[in-house]
Amino acid sequence: MDRIVVGLDSSSAALAAMEWAIEAANRHLADLTIVNVWQRRTGTNSSVRDNDLRFADARCVVDNAVASCKQRCAQTVRGHVAEGDPATVLSDVSNHADLLVVGSRGRSGYLTMLFGSVALSIADHADCPIAVIHPRLNGSIR
Repeated sequence: MDRIVVGLDSSSAALAAMEWAIEAANRHLADLTIVNVWQRRTGTNSSVRDNDLRFADARCVVDNAVASCKQRCAQTVRGHVAEGDPATVLSDVSNHADLLVVGSRGRSGYLTMLFGSVALSIADHADCPIAVIHPRLNGSIR
């Protein structure tokens, strides 16, 4: 295993996925690529400034994650920000990965679902093995 890709947003499941990916990268001496996907808003409620802020937020998430991972990973850590549909982008990057790691669900708010729509779509379309990581409950029961 040479390259692990982790999809990251600001959800607790994505943070758990990143932690798991760091451990896997160290165990396999694999390079780690962190991918954050943002979506441009269109329509009457969108603005150039809003989309610039959305891109800047995605860039910040990746930059912070890369800085954190570089302190804990033995191999190369890279960050990538992409615009588009998260499931499509992550499925596309799976073409160049040995393992794709994602959180079980993101920021959509469907907290009762075991897997989010991105994780389900990737399970159907990824070109490499995937790991879907559920966030730990920190000792409390929901």
